[in-house]
Amino acid sequence: MKSNIISDEILGIAKIILPPKKFQEDESLCEQYRDRKKQSHVKRTLWNILSNKTPYSDINAKAIDYAIYDLGHLSSRTRDIVERASASIELLCYSLLVENGGKYPSNDPFGTILIKLEKRNVLDSEFLSILKRFNKCALVPAKHDYEINPDKQHLFSVDEAIFVLYIVTALSRKLWPYFKEHTLFCSEENWE
Repeated sequence: MKSNIISDEILGIAKIILPPKKFQEDESLCEQYRDRKKQSHVKRTLWNILSNKTPYSDINAKAIDYAIYDLGHLSSRTRDIVERASASIELLCYSLLVENGGKYPSNDPFGTILIKLEKRNVLDSEFLSILKRFNKCALVPAKHDYEINPDKQHLFSVDEAIFVLYIVTALSRKLWPYFKEHTLFCSEENWE
């Protein structure tokens, strides 16, 4: 397992996208996870965030469900957790593109989807920039960087996986208002 270090890029996105209280909560969970006695509490908290606070619909529910399943193996499946949670954002953006005249079905990668959303002026430029940074530091490495560690499970530290779950929740909440036709459901609307 990679040591409990958070890359500057993931930390930078978290500082931009997370409300201050959530950023502190995220840091606290990372610290608590280092105590073996508190690991199950951390996993339950993350399960609750993904299950109840991350907006979902038929678009991204499967990716969220897979990420939730992998939480049981948080320390050994960081790559899977990051990839599956990040895929939920990719799926939301793809559905947003289709809703705004994009081609269905499409096998375009997330970066291409973001470029197409940009050309259609669907998302504001600042948010689009955050999504591009997230793609570069989380989704692309989780899906494609196999040379870093041969077992492919530990590309990210546990802390990075925890931060990505919070980032995914915040990104999905920011995507929520852009949808016209699809309704995203969430049991807790205020996430400040």
